[in-house]
Amino acid sequence: MMTINAKHSSLYVLILFFILGCNTQNNDSKTTNNDMTEYREFLQNTMRTQSEWVKVHAAEYLIWTDNTEGVKTEFLEQEKQFGLSSPYRIGIWRTLAQVSADEKEREMWIQKIENAFVDTLGSDRVHAVETLAKLKRSPLEKHPLITTAALESNNIPLAMYVFWSTAYTSDDSLRNSPEKLIGLIEKAGNDPKLKSTPGYALRHLALLNDTQLQRLTELALSEPADSPARIYLLSAVFVSNQKNGNPL
Repeated sequence: MMTINAKHSSLYVLILFFILGCNTQNNDSKTTNNDMTEYREFLQNTMRTQSEWVKVHAAEYLIWTDNTEGVKTEFLEQEKQFGLSSPYRIGIWRTLAQVSADEKEREMWIQKIENAFVDTLGSDRVHAVETLAKLKRSPLEKHPLITTAALESNNIPLAMYVFWSTAYTSDDSLRNSPEKLIGLIEKAGNDPKLKSTPGYALRHLALLNDTQLQRLTELALSEPADSPARIYLLSAVFVSNQKNGNPL
């Protein structure tokens, strides 16, 4: 079995997710069934033994690769122990929403996340609205005043994640969101903090047309090598190319 220290767990989990995601569909892959079993066992062990966000990320990679055994049981127990622990509780609810047995159960967990966002005095609003965006849920229709105020907030991470979440308000807003996000990146100048979240959102949306993809590619390649935003922009380009069926 592979052994790694906790400091680097999330990085290794991310690498393994790409191995699982890419190689399971590749008949020419050199990855063996034994390798795949080892990767799954590593992720399951990480989920059981690590804490907080490393545990959440491991669980999500298991969910996304249809290896959900034990995930719900583990996180129901986490909810009992840490359901009041901010911001980790958001990750617990996000995981449970993704392994819910039906829509009613899923809505119960999403409502908890939404409640955390609309609590304007809460300490995990940014985590909550980021999770709403990842779950493709816009808070705008139910909470227009709070959502609009957050969009106009001086809290840049909060405003950026709310902007992403509101892409899911309607079909029109979803279609228009890539152009708006690329525009935010173009207007950000030399501030990587203003580029990272839009780049991250674009990676999840992956709805770019060829012209938008070309603009994003140029922005990614022109970003300094030491910029923390570069990896977000490049990963958005990579995923969008895959979605568009473009060769890498």
